[in-house]
Amino acid sequence: ILDVLGVGGMARVYRAHDRELDEVVAIKTLRRPGQSQTEDEERLLREVQLCRRLSHPNIVRVHDVGRFEAGLFVTMEFIEGLTLDALMALRQAPVRVHALSGQIVAGLAEAHAAGVIHRDLKPGNLMISMDRVKIVDFGIAHALGPQDHEGKVIGSPLYMAPEQFRREPLDERTDLYALGVIVFALLTGREPFLGRDLAEVARAHLEQPVPRLATLREDLHPSWQELVDRLLAKDRAERLASAQRVTEVLAAFGEEALSSR
Repeated sequence: ILDVLGVGGMARVYRAHDRELDEVVAIKTLRRPGQSQTEDEERLLREVQLCRRLSHPNIVRVHDVGRFEAGLFVTMEFIEGLTLDALMALRQAPVRVHALSGQIVAGLAEAHAAGVIHRDLKPGNLMISMDRVKIVDFGIAHALGPQDHEGKVIGSPLYMAPEQFRREPLDERTDLYALGVIVFALLTGREPFLGRDLAEVARAHLEQPVPRLATLREDLHPSWQELVDRLLAKDRAERLASAQRVTEVLAAFGEEALSSR
């Protein structure tokens, strides 16, 4: 163990040297390990099972899982960099938002093709290193199928889709909604739906129209408004249907959309 990288809702993450791999890795352990088969341990095990099915340059690579006397641990790729949170306070150039969005959606496309949705996509779960984005923390992701709905509201309210607040079954378009929030925030420096508490945030996601980008930033091409509108549609049937479709829309952006006017 070299040092502590961070503490989250269910885990503590360390930087460590793996003697078997002879490389620096990240180790995730339960923050308050209890008896085996607790809900948190089940989530951690599920994270490993899902992530080991995924191999993509924009998804963190998971090595192994094990037990120690206090609980469980997971070893994974160590990423030297920052979370996307570091970029959210300042409005990013359109060309950079386009590049970051393309990488995020590429990772999502790989996960969705494997039948995995993230369910908690947000800046804190996106690492950036040398302009490479990595999606991390599939700890509350579910395999797509009849078991993907437990009747619980799990996620980060500012980035949650309306169907999460309604406790409906989720699908890949739930991740695309979160991507829409991230794109909006990278462009404007704030999330589209705000509130003083969970109830207000939920009501905003469920009822308020998507804010006009032009009221927050005048130099953006209309293509950006069209994209966020299609990602943030409250009715999933009106959203872009897949990560591949988002990739196609981004690929169609012209030079004008990638520069500040």
